[in-house]
Amino acid sequence: MAGPSQSPQPILALSSRREAAGISLNQIIESTKISRHFLEAIEAERFGELPGGIFDTSYIRQYAAAIGMDPSPVLDLYRKRTGQSQAQPSNEGNKTAEKGSSHRGFRFSTL
Repeated sequence: MAGPSQSPQPILALSSRREAAGISLNQIIESTKISRHFLEAIEAERFGELPGGIFDTSYIRQYAAAIGMDPSPVLDLYRKRTGQSQAQPSNEGNKTAEKGSSHRGFRFSTL
């Protein structure tokens, strides 16, 4: 049983799936450029150690693809453990300005 400062036991056995596929962690690091720390956190289901935001789901998807796994079960567990909703609200495409548009934080006005 996990103590108060420990994470719950991994339930998806990601490292076992990776090893069964004959893929090393170093191969995933090389192909994804994701740090060993974050990959180990994903395998151990310690999602609180991930950098946050969109990086979390991106790293999980890349890891799953690297081991030939559907990312859905991992993403579902991530969302359950972190309290994230299925789809994060996005303001992209909904941003409108009366007289202009913005791109990467810059505002371009029309004359």
